Amino acid sequence: IAQGVKFKTEIDEKTGIATLHIAKCKQTDESVYGVIAHNDHGEVEAHFNLYVKGRGIVVPHRRCLRPSSSI
Repeated sequence: IAQGVKFKTEIDEKTGIATLHIAKCKQTDESVYGVIAHNDHGEVEAHFNLYVKGRGIVVPHRRCLRPSSSI
């Protein structure tokens, strides 16, 4: 995903949690999204489905990957 006004990514260096922010998220943003994490020890890939249910709903994030301390 190209970062810009619509999409922004953030990685918390302390926890290793990566977050995707989608501005003004709507049903047309529903899709399969993926992430690839890699370090000297290898690479891991995860995919997830984004479903948009309505306005004003905040869905808590879930940790998809358990990164090692060296990522």
